[in-house]
Amino acid sequence: MSTKDFPEKEKAGKLQWFLFVIVVPIVFAITLLIIVLNIAGVNVLDLADKYGERLPFVSAMNEKEQAEEFQQEISELESTVKEKNSHIEQLEVEIESKDQQITNLEAEITALTKQLNEKEVEKEKQAEQIKEIASSFTDMEPKSVASIVENVDQEVALSILKDIPSEERGAILASMSPEKAASLTSAFINGRVE
Repeated sequence: MSTKDFPEKEKAGKLQWFLFVIVVPIVFAITLLIIVLNIAGVNVLDLADKYGERLPFVSAMNEKEQAEEFQQEISELESTVKEKNSHIEQLEVEIESKDQQITNLEAEITALTKQLNEKEVEKEKQAEQIKEIASSFTDMEPKSVASIVENVDQEVALSILKDIPSEERGAILASMSPEKAASLTSAFINGRVE
């Protein structure tokens, strides 16, 4: 044996001694302690996490992971906010469009109501004029009234005849041509007089 082999054996012996005398008993003791604590109801992993976070290099790793998770959450929330804002803008445009339609329809309703009121006033004036004419026709000869009524528009003739009492109306119709009297009578019966 050479003298060179001896120091290596001595180094290997010290390493083996360190492993078998110090490391293995410590690992065995830690394992036994963990088993006993688990049986006693202590959650060793939660305690390790709790006390491990206090260590600078472990807490830095956890903070980095949390920061990445927060950044991802922030990105997702920003995306959601952008989508919601876009939807809100679209709805606001629709509301403006509907408001404009409502304004236009209200203006149209106002204009149509005004036209309707004007036509009603005009119709009332016409009805008064026709009543006046009809009352003046009651004082005239039926033959003269018949020649006048034959030459006016059928609607006007019907309106005038409506306001004349039935006995005088019969005399006026008798003084007309049979075709015109038949036409006016049919229209009168069918309810074309307002």
